[in-house]
Amino acid sequence: MERPKVTPAALVVVASAVGVFVVLFFLNPYSQGYMFERVPIWSSMMEGYRRRDAEWGFGYFVFPVVLILLWVSRERYRGVMIKPAATGLVIIVIALFLYYGGYKANQKFIGYASGQLLVAGLIIWFGGWNLFRRAFWLWVL
Repeated sequence: MERPKVTPAALVVVASAVGVFVVLFFLNPYSQGYMFERVPIWSSMMEGYRRRDAEWGFGYFVFPVVLILLWVSRERYRGVMIKPAATGLVIIVIALFLYYGGYKANQKFIGYASGQLLVAGLIIWFGGWNLFRRAFWLWVL
């Protein structure tokens, strides 16, 4: 099975998508939550991880665990046909509207949901539905 050829234009699109994700979730002041000023979603998540009641304390481990599980189950993805799907763009647009709505309503949990949808949209847009179906269990984590 032949892999799709990576073109410079495709790299620019991927870099742009990653850049937008970084700006929206790591740099853009999003919601106040229990703070005195708006902070990025990432800062809000970190604050939740450090709280005294430690309800979300496991959050630090989610991303490394997903990476480890992806590595351990890499054989599962070896034969997946990469077929980008334009429906991923629709999901991305919905995620961005959800992000904006949460921003205006000052609701950080809507921002978290938009992040999940944005990641799903990016996977579907660049990798296709077959890849997303195989990686669904990791996306849910």
